[in-house]
Amino acid sequence: MSKTKKSISLFFGAGAGAEISYGMPSGGEFALNIFRQDQRTSKELFRNEIAKVNVSSFQAREWLPENYADKQVSSFSKTQHETLLKSSLEYKRA
Repeated sequence: MSKTKKSISLFFGAGAGAEISYGMPSGGEFALNIFRQDQRTSKELFRNEIAKVNVSSFQAREWLPENYADKQVSSFSKTQHETLLKSSLEYKRA
């Protein structure tokens, strides 16, 4: 039995809205949909993955920030939300 590797492609228009012609949401709509999702489950999954990191590995020592396991897991700030909403509204108005 052959195993096939699945691929995912994301289209983001560079101002021209190329993704819309494929029946996909615009970049702004896509981002708004992500912001509307409940992030608690994703944060918990992320915390579980952090707990599995081998703290003595090269990657943990060289790439991760100090005390990474104790840091707060955050997503988007209020300013990032406001900026996205403002730019989306300006785009819709135009």
